[in-house]
Amino acid sequence: MPGSAPALRSVLGSVVAEAVGTVLAAEFLLRSPRPARGNAGVPASDAEFARRPVDMSMLGRLMMGATNLDDRTLRVADADAALRAFAHACREAPGSGPESGSGSGSAPGPGPGPDSGSGPDSRTAQEPAAAVVALAPAHETEESGQDPVSLAELSRASGVAVVRGTNGGDALRAAAVASAGARAEAVRAAILADLGAHPARIEAAPLDHAVAGPAGAAGSSLGRAGVVGLVSADDPVVLVAAAEAAAETGVALVLAPIVGPSPDAALHAVECALDRMEGAGLDRSCVIVTGASGLIAGGVSARDRTRVAPGAGAAPAWTRADAVAPRIGVDASALDALLDLGAHVCFDDLGRIPSVRTIVSDHDVALAILRCADRGAGGRILLSSGIREKHRLTAFGGNGLEFVPQQFLPYLGRCGADEALLRAVGGGNAARVLAVAPDGDAAQPDAAQSDAPPSDTAVAPHRRTTRAGGTP
Repeated sequence: MPGSAPALRSVLGSVVAEAVGTVLAAEFLLRSPRPARGNAGVPASDAEFARRPVDMSMLGRLMMGATNLDDRTLRVADADAALRAFAHACREAPGSGPESGSGSGSAPGPGPGPDSGSGPDSRTAQEPAAAVVALAPAHETEESGQDPVSLAELSRASGVAVVRGTNGGDALRAAAVASAGARAEAVRAAILADLGAHPARIEAAPLDHAVAGPAGAAGSSLGRAGVVGLVSADDPVVLVAAAEAAAETGVALVLAPIVGPSPDAALHAVECALDRMEGAGLDRSCVIVTGASGLIAGGVSARDRTRVAPGAGAAPAWTRADAVAPRIGVDASALDALLDLGAHVCFDDLGRIPSVRTIVSDHDVALAILRCADRGAGGRILLSSGIREKHRLTAFGGNGLEFVPQQFLPYLGRCGADEALLRAVGGGNAARVLAVAPDGDAAQPDAAQSDAPPSDTAVAPHRRTTRAGGTP
């Protein structure tokens, strides 16, 4: 029961963590970006493109990064179709349930009607839930977009458990010119309100008896947030306030992607952010670091320069070679450094159609996950498609939310991951870190999902000793 076991706090109530199958840990579902002001200095053709509704003829430019307001807008109808497709893919995917490696489904098909009394929080152990984390945007250039009532209706209609993220964004915008102390208090208060102050101590009502009321109101389960995020590290004051709120309520915090001038600089920024949050009382094991592919991308870093720079007085050879053909793929030392930070790591950009600008491919991510498992860190890896643009949805030519259960997890298995690792990265790890224990503290990792070496655990995630079918 949700009141006696660690559970995810979805917008429709509690979902027992052990009943959760596939989890996408860093999605958005709804986005409402503000239109840019003016177009001074922008070519007329680009300005016209930016205002056009998305259609198939635009996909090439959009995949190469062209700006379009409609592409960055995700409406309720878009999210509804995406969630239904995800639920269907989870049901059909082999071995996606938390206790099954034989092909039992992980979610029902397109969901029940609003009065049926069934939903994510009423599943049985034989019918594990699929879940999606719907994060709030980390920057002020967007409206929040994450309307709690809309998310609740989307969850009810699709049968997918939706965990809403909160970051106090509206309060932050309102206090943008206030002092640091006022900003921190406004953000902290807004996050606590969204979480219901102490969400783990408020038993969620059954779906058909949910109490309608403001999100976060005591006694109301409808629309309540269940995770803090996205949170940007750009403003240390806000970062600390968000960490304090997460620590007080026992929920996880999702850190926004950090981009630096080099992989080393970005990793250092992540480390500094984790240190600040730890100082605010939030253990780094409760933090989910997103944007992992960018942090481990192959390229010119301090390690490379140290390794390949010629003797004193000679021109640095790396500047000539890498200026023309920068390396691609994963920097193994950067991956190891990221794992050493101790946080959960989310590969949240899966399913992008590769282009000439692709540095870390989905194949690279699969091999990186196997390396993580070999290092005993398979219990800290999370997955997501991270869809922020309309053209990545199936309806507009992309791979959609269903890419992870339908394509990536089977591919990871063919690369050598065993069933324990597939269950862990496919949803078990995310369910564990997102779960809130009955006493209000974050649920602790169990032995099967810990980072201890395989010999010290009962069922440690790892790769197969022999690869099934060879490497694709």
